[in-house]
Amino acid sequence: MSAPAIKSDFALLDVLGKKASEALLRRIKKNGPVDIVIRGRITGEFGGFDGVSQEFEVQVAHLDLSPSPKS
Repeated sequence: MSAPAIKSDFALLDVLGKKASEALLRRIKKNGPVDIVIRGRITGEFGGFDGVSQEFEVQVAHLDLSPSPKS
């Protein structure tokens, strides 16, 4: 028996460090959305099923942000 397909259309990213957070915010304000690939491990649940979806904790191992567009 195979597992059902997992779908998600929303995630939160907890950015460590004030300088890194501010740099990412400046980049978004200047260039708009930033493409990202997150590699990590789902380690547990966060809250419970609300009738539509359930959130899970992810331990992030690697982030790959797309390069900034050339100005």
